[in-house]
Amino acid sequence: MGHLRQLAYVAVLAALSVGVYLNSLNGEFVFDDIVAVLHNKDVLPSTPSHLLWEHDFWGTHMSEWQSHKSFRPLTILSFRLSYIYAGHRFDELHFH
Repeated sequence: MGHLRQLAYVAVLAALSVGVYLNSLNGEFVFDDIVAVLHNKDVLPSTPSHLLWEHDFWGTHMSEWQSHKSFRPLTILSFRLSYIYAGHRFDELHFH
């Protein structure tokens, strides 16, 4: 009986987690998403991949004084892959 109770707790926790997250799937890009995703040329496949290692999170070259020095190339790469997977468009669903 203990095993079934533990399984029930896990199932309820999983259902609650999914239920809370589902509400966000149709959400729009907001706040920093607009600059970090929609206006960031590094997200586009036309930007050479090596620049992901030279630019900050916002698409500014790390050597520029305007750069925040927030270096997250794997995050930008995941944005790029989401963009490609979405059919070369910014579909909010694919960026979740």
